[in-house]
Amino acid sequence: MNNSDATERSRQLQKARIMIVEDDHLTASAISRFLKQLGYSVSSIVSSGEDAVAQVLADPPDLVLMDIYLAGRMDGIEAARRIPNQIPFIYLTSFSDEQILNRAKMTEPLGYLLKPVDSDKLHISIEMALHKAEMENKLRSSAERYRFLVEKMNEGVVIIDEDRIITFANEKLSTILGIERDQIVGTALECYFDDTNMREAERQWSKRKQGESGAYEISGYSGDGGRFHVLVSATPIFDGKGFFRGSSAVITDITEQKQTEQLLKDAQNKLEKEVQDSTSNLIAANLRLKKEIAERSRAEAALSASESSLRHIYDHSPVMMHSINKNGVLRKVNAHWLNTTGYDRKEVLHRRIDFIMTPESAERAFSEVIPRLWTEGQVRNIGCQFVKKDGAVMDVLLDCNATEDPSGERISLSVLRDITEQNRVQREIWETRRLLRTVVDGISDPLVMVDKHLKVRMLNHAALKYYGLSDYKAAIGRSCYAVLKRDHSLCRKCSVPSAVERRAFVSFERKGIFDAARVEQVAFYPVDEVADGLTGGIIRITDITERKKVDEQLIRADRLSSLGQLSGGIAHEIRNPLSGISLFVDILFDETRFERTPQELEIIEDIKTNIGKINQIIKRVLDFARHGDAALKEIDIHKLIREVLMLWY
Repeated sequence: MNNSDATERSRQLQKARIMIVEDDHLTASAISRFLKQLGYSVSSIVSSGEDAVAQVLADPPDLVLMDIYLAGRMDGIEAARRIPNQIPFIYLTSFSDEQILNRAKMTEPLGYLLKPVDSDKLHISIEMALHKAEMENKLRSSAERYRFLVEKMNEGVVIIDEDRIITFANEKLSTILGIERDQIVGTALECYFDDTNMREAERQWSKRKQGESGAYEISGYSGDGGRFHVLVSATPIFDGKGFFRGSSAVITDITEQKQTEQLLKDAQNKLEKEVQDSTSNLIAANLRLKKEIAERSRAEAALSASESSLRHIYDHSPVMMHSINKNGVLRKVNAHWLNTTGYDRKEVLHRRIDFIMTPESAERAFSEVIPRLWTEGQVRNIGCQFVKKDGAVMDVLLDCNATEDPSGERISLSVLRDITEQNRVQREIWETRRLLRTVVDGISDPLVMVDKHLKVRMLNHAALKYYGLSDYKAAIGRSCYAVLKRDHSLCRKCSVPSAVERRAFVSFERKGIFDAARVEQVAFYPVDEVADGLTGGIIRITDITERKKVDEQLIRADRLSSLGQLSGGIAHEIRNPLSGISLFVDILFDETRFERTPQELEIIEDIKTNIGKINQIIKRVLDFARHGDAALKEIDIHKLIREVLMLWY
């Protein structure tokens, strides 16, 4: 490029209209002044990604200077993704985080400048970006012109790969062969020739592999069963490393000439000369177009490979995917979607999505979810229910992004996850937890579950009442001694910590924490897993006050029973000699047998009285020791007291 061309190009680039997307007013003003000094035109200055997208669509600039961090919900990278591909842009940012860079690279910018922006680097980056964009536009225009030229040529054009498979055919070749173009692409060269002509085709193919171009006549079978005669001007194709990649050829239909050859022998020489001249011109044109065709072939091959890869990823994705238009009509579904729902592709495409939804999900989708999708551009974690072809209902979780397809139609890209089993398991877990809570709360004894750090993991309603807690949240996650006993250290002589450490059962009795008259039995039951793999156990507190009282009463009753047996034996042993004494006293008292003084009679009378007292005492002891049925009756309390006192005196 000479100096005048460079000057003209620089003058044209400096007339470019540049839009600045920057949320810092001072930085935007400084860049604007600098661009104007260089002769550029600043089309607009905006501070948010949303405004940037709207401004580009309303008044497209030649270049966008885009800050990555912007005000609003949309950052610079997301805004760049929504800007039409033909508008180049350069990123401006204060950060060089690798994650941000990787995300920014996906939008294919033409430059990336760190703040504070160096004026020389900014100028160079703008010129390079504008020049590259101009070259890409010219390349696209050139490719379109050459494609138009090849498509509209009056001769057939064919490209064959190294395996002799046809990868490109224009409309003229389709007319020559009498076969639709999409039916030609992908077929082998052998499909169109008999053995004789195939040998000629193989001979010519060997020359192409050796790098020779050439023209030759050959005939074959057309789609209607007839024969065609063509003149082939073929050129080999080699890649950048010198490997043979196939051949391109210009095909001239000479069928009519061959059919009338016998009738036009006189004009044969002239016809051959015209054919040769035409062939020479076509060869020259083919040489001029060879580079463009090769580039186009590589580009189409790359595009085809990319499209095939994306289609494979979409169709073989392990999750359900579909696309709908603004009316909710299904435009595309992948194989996993069809396999999961049980439908065929023809049964679902071009139908409204609500045909597969339950009525509740369909009403919510069209009244809330789909309008929100088109308004906000995306929706996340939307739960709904689909009805499979066999009538089974499945729960799905839906994520949608709004976008445009190549034709410009606004569609959604939706990913669906089948969460039916997950919801079923969740419901079972909640039901099990509810049942467990009901059972645990139904136990009258306080229950407290602790982990190995003595932190409370669970307690029942009886424990809440016992410790005077308002709700479960006041205890869960806190140390048992802090929340239950309101202390800052472990309880003295508590056996639970050692039992937790040894994973051993332990049981002990203690006085009540809040009632000294209460007797409690504390039992610790070790548990392998409390939660999240943590070990611990369950503390059970049982009120055994009444049981202790009953035990004491049983012991006392047993002692009284033993005392009664002992009393009965003693009374029997006393009554035997007492009977003898009483008999002898009666004999002594008999006046007919013995003479006694008044004083002796008085003594004998006292002995008889005391014998009667002893006998009464024995009778009362036996009555006390005797087991009998209790009978309620009115008694003289004074008499009862006197009888009791007589037992002690």
